Amino acid sequence: MVFIISTWYKRHEVQKRLAIFYLISITMSGISPILAYIFSLLDGKRNIRGWAWIFIIEGTITLFLGVLSWFFIPNFPDKNTFLTPEQTALVLRRIDEDRGDSIPDKITRSKVLKHLRDWTLWSYGVMFLCSTMPAYAQAYFMTLILRGLGWSKTASLLLSAPPYFPAIATSMFFSWLSDKTKHRGGFIVIQA
Repeated sequence: MVFIISTWYKRHEVQKRLAIFYLISITMSGISPILAYIFSLLDGKRNIRGWAWIFIIEGTITLFLGVLSWFFIPNFPDKNTFLTPEQTALVLRRIDEDRGDSIPDKITRSKVLKHLRDWTLWSYGVMFLCSTMPAYAQAYFMTLILRGLGWSKTASLLLSAPPYFPAIATSMFFSWLSDKTKHRGGFIVIQA
């Protein structure tokens, strides 16, 4: 999805859009414990435990949104079906003026091997792993950590939601500022 988003916009227009994409995940991570608490109140209904209701309802929502998104995720700009030929030409021209890759080149074995041998690609991968693993570990285990600190099930679920909301505001602000000033590195350092 990130790759498709990046093919539709100029380099200094994409940060806000990627931030919105990631903020959907952050927002759902913040809302999820509240929903888990609400769904756990169904404990015993239809002879199903509360934790099972969480899986059933959240799984159904995920499947529904997954099927629905199949119909709305656009293809690459050169293969889209919803723009007129003039609008498509405008999108392609803008991307070409910015970075010269509006039409994707053919993927070959030699190109794949060339990129797999690039040490910077692997170092970026390790940096991404090191930055996201702690964040997801915190997201997945926050309620368990709070339970271990002595909070009740209800309190641990409800207390794990608020830390996400400042992240939403700051991420959106810094992504907007980053696109406006056409500068990335400094804002990444500020947020780290």
